[in-house]
Amino acid sequence: MKWKDFVTRPWAGPRGPGDQIKMKKAAEDGFHIDLRGCQAGYKFDEVIPYSVEDSITKDGYGNYMCKLKHDESHHAYASIVELCSDKICNFLQVSNFLE
Repeated sequence: MKWKDFVTRPWAGPRGPGDQIKMKKAAEDGFHIDLRGCQAGYKFDEVIPYSVEDSITKDGYGNYMCKLKHDESHHAYASIVELCSDKICNFLQVSNFLE
């Protein structure tokens, strides 16, 4: 992938069949999807894919997940640059967590 394409493309993909099954099962059972268990302890509205079954495991990289915005919109980041910006801003706020 060319550099410009990498830094400008949206940072998430669609929900896979594993996520779809968990969503359907949660609705049928009357459970909130977060109670169904997610890889790495994330909540359903924090990452795509949520299900280990939908993850593409690559040697040395672990399970594939795209973090979603943590701003109550739970949308995908517009680009890797936007994700990195959010991570840097969060890091700069860490010193305020103990106050």
